Amino acid sequence: MRILILANVPPGVVGGAEVQTLNLATRWAATSHKVMIAGHANCPLQNDNLSIFRIPTLHQNRVLRAVSYLVGTMWFLWKNREGFDVIYCRFLREQALTAALAKIVYRLKQPVIACPACSSTGGDVATILKSPAKKILLWLLRNGVTGINAMSKEIEQEIFSVGLNDIHISHIPNGVTIPTIKRSMPKQDQRTRVLFVGRLVEQKGLDILLDAVNLLKELPIAFSLDIIGDGPSHQKLVKKVYDFGLEQIIHFAGAKPPGKISVQLRHANLFVLPSHYEGMSGALLEAIAHGLPAIVTNVSGSEDIIDNGIGWIVPVNDVNALAKALKYALSINHRTLFEMGSRARIKAKEKFDIDLIADEYINLFYAVKM
Repeated sequence: MRILILANVPPGVVGGAEVQTLNLATRWAATSHKVMIAGHANCPLQNDNLSIFRIPTLHQNRVLRAVSYLVGTMWFLWKNREGFDVIYCRFLREQALTAALAKIVYRLKQPVIACPACSSTGGDVATILKSPAKKILLWLLRNGVTGINAMSKEIEQEIFSVGLNDIHISHIPNGVTIPTIKRSMPKQDQRTRVLFVGRLVEQKGLDILLDAVNLLKELPIAFSLDIIGDGPSHQKLVKKVYDFGLEQIIHFAGAKPPGKISVQLRHANLFVLPSHYEGMSGALLEAIAHGLPAIVTNVSGSEDIIDNGIGWIVPVNDVNALAKALKYALSINHRTLFEMGSRARIKAKEKFDIDLIADEYINLFYAVKM
């Protein structure tokens, strides 16, 4: 199959949706499918079955950026209209909207599949609803998009809420590479190592996490929190740690390459993701694939991954609930946490293995193409 992906996969990509897109494209290309990726932030690349293209786009202001992306992508789709069998859009925003417009204007026969990356206030549907042209945008999606992949229940509910019920809806989750090296049983006398991995942005709820840890700093339990990642909230979070006197407990490790993150995951006992909203967190999938139990908030994706056997789910923006879950997790022995993590790894392998997910997409593409 010849698959055209409208998405950005810039060099050194770290964003969850971008990493997921590149991982899927690599798997598809490795199994003899022809894959093209087109996006305005891409660096051109030509491999045997994988080609990456950059859509020329002007970035002086939002209007020029939007118009130039639209024109450039429409031209790319027209020029390559005989070179693909399906269009896969990673986002229900400019990528899917442009593909929908091209399908209508050019009368393309190829199906268009879109995958919203997120839900709630920062999600794709919310972004469309904020637009003064929302009625036109929703009309484009209804008439130009063949199918939408809802990774989570919350994303599906949002799709239905704006009247996109007649579009083919699939439920393929994000995938993760299952590491070959398993975690070993930690010694009980070691401190409990809690780990966060992600961008240091307001969305991730790290200010709530610091407040929760501050409530637990007098516990007679040895524990630490390592924060891996970087972002605009870094300085504010560091200041809060020092204001609370938590510098002996909380450590900022900065951004790290995937290999070093994997090492950190193997040596941790517990993962925490206190996000205000998500789509389906790649960092959380990485954590359970490495055999870590997790504490998460009840947001899109996270609540679809974590259950009572492998972690805890707490309300969003609830310091006391997060502190209570952390206190409980810290109070149980390392063997119990390890056993929960082992169940998490099994779940990751059975439901979220990237190779299985890539195959599910191929089956979807063939189904909508018929």
